[in-house]
Amino acid sequence: KATVSVLNCGRLGCLWAPRPIYKQTMLVRGVFGRAVARPAARWCSGPAHDAALGRQILAQDAFEVLAAPRSFAMGEKAVRGKYRELQMMFHPDRVTGEAEDVKDLYLEVSAKCNTSYDELLDPYKRGCLLLKLETGGDIHDEERALELMEKLDEAFLEEVMEMKMAIADADDSAQLLSFRAKAESVYQTYLDKLAGAFAAAAHEEAELLLLKANYYRKMLEELRDLLPPE
Repeated sequence: KATVSVLNCGRLGCLWAPRPIYKQTMLVRGVFGRAVARPAARWCSGPAHDAALGRQILAQDAFEVLAAPRSFAMGEKAVRGKYRELQMMFHPDRVTGEAEDVKDLYLEVSAKCNTSYDELLDPYKRGCLLLKLETGGDIHDEERALELMEKLDEAFLEEVMEMKMAIADADDSAQLLSFRAKAESVYQTYLDKLAGAFAAAAHEEAELLLLKANYYRKMLEELRDLLPPE
């Protein structure tokens, strides 16, 4: 029975090897016990190549960084895999012996990968990013937020105000937990509707949904601060 082992690989055999490794080699031992070295299917790049890729990554948006389709309904599994691959490639420990500018670049790229991962895995942040990329709109822009608030129906605003007052008057954790469950449910409802809005290129609807979701997102942050650590 043939056995396979991986040798001299900066990414697989020694994930955080400080020295640059450029080629992945496989040692294949066949049925006659003869060892034959063969190049593996995947090549490992060194700091020089990775630095060029790193500068490219710094100029990309989160979807480009993690090779994800520019869509609200994107697959998270592929994003997680690409994220792990880039973090292995640009882990600062790989360039401990390199020049300071290379070390700084790896730190920047690693931080950019973290930010991109956070943006894409959080549906709310993903929606905000997608809206900005497709329309240039930003609900966190004060002027734009005021314009959108004028389009919110009174029933929604009254509901939010009543919830906030009830949270402020809550006597115990049980009440706060009940409010949190309700806020989470409403928040998720708006996020679920976002997929349809983006699929239909209904950007104004998506803006309003994100704005409404943001009210409940802030409410959940407030409740997290009020509740004891779990």
